[in-house]
Amino acid sequence: MAVAEFLDLARSCTYARMPVFDAANSRFIGVVNVFVVVSTTSGDDIDKTIAQFARKPLMIQGETPVDDIYPLMRRARQPMCFVTNETGEVTGLITEEDILEEIVGAL
Repeated sequence: MAVAEFLDLARSCTYARMPVFDAANSRFIGVVNVFVVVSTTSGDDIDKTIAQFARKPLMIQGETPVDDIYPLMRRARQPMCFVTNETGEVTGLITEEDILEEIVGAL
């Protein structure tokens, strides 16, 4: 997706981070932070793709205990991770907020 398209999408939703999916290879290639794109984009960057702004995704096995996931996310400084099954296929998405709500309850 082009940066201009992404910025239009970002204006219409309330999320600060979004997963980046490579349709040609049918896999997730990263996570992009809307604020990073907005703050680092100039008129010259409009021709770039959003994949160039994406951070490498954190992949977590589905069998990983929740107690182990949060420390992994903190070390990787990645507040969003993808959950994979035994074949490596993405089956879900977890955010820091999801984990904190499980620990302390919904705020």
